[in-house]
Amino acid sequence: MSTSQDKLTEMFDNSRLQTAAIDDSTAQIEAQITELESQRDAVQEGVVDKSESDMTDYLENTKLSEVGGDHITFGGNYGVTNIIDWIVYDSTGLPIYEFEGIGWDDDQTIIDLEADWQFGYDYIHHDNGVTGTYGLQGQIDILYNALNLLIANKEKYGDSRNVFQKYMT
Repeated sequence: MSTSQDKLTEMFDNSRLQTAAIDDSTAQIEAQITELESQRDAVQEGVVDKSESDMTDYLENTKLSEVGGDHITFGGNYGVTNIIDWIVYDSTGLPIYEFEGIGWDDDQTIIDLEADWQFGYDYIHHDNGVTGTYGLQGQIDILYNALNLLIANKEKYGDSRNVFQKYMT
């Protein structure tokens, strides 16, 4: 038997072990994904969505009348990338109050809700890098990439058995 046939036989024999190891790794990664998705959802619902809801409620039911406003307009980024994209207008349509802008009074409730929202948003969406790897969505994405790589490898190792077997003798 030639050296290449010996190596193919070794690879053929190892392919079952490799696919079994991939199955184990796949199960572990899927469990990690499930846990991280649960954490992401908890932060989203418990911090991000709650602080946004509390901000909306506070602005509409407290701050609007407190500053003598007629209505509030929420911008397109409100609740998407921030919760400070809003302006309170008077009855003539002039802006009279906005975060760190017109009429700003350092309202601690608004400051605290915005800080909590930003904390939760960052905890979910922070890009992995030198400033941290705690971003839950980034971790989930990395694990899905790893899962896809493992699935591709398992398929190739499984297919290799049929091909290698033909050339082992």
